Amino acid sequence: MAQALIRNLDDDVVADYKAAAKANGRAYETELRETLVRHRPKRRMTPEEREELSRRLTAGQKVGADSTSLIREAREQLAARHLG
Repeated sequence: MAQALIRNLDDDVVADYKAAAKANGRAYETELRETLVRHRPKRRMTPEEREELSRRLTAGQKVGADSTSLIREAREQLAARHLG
């Protein structure tokens, strides 16, 4: 496992993390590690991964389906509620 050294942290920042560690029943180092893991940047998907995800999400779906009948049905139901 790697190590990191962070220099020149404000005393207030250190005090806040120490207080959080105490409140969470953890060591200061553990609190810092958990915070870094929880807030780490998300890895971006490669174009290939995005394409594969798109294929999986649209698998079996009709692309470019006509929604006219769905809109008509929704309008009829709305009108029936108002006139009913």
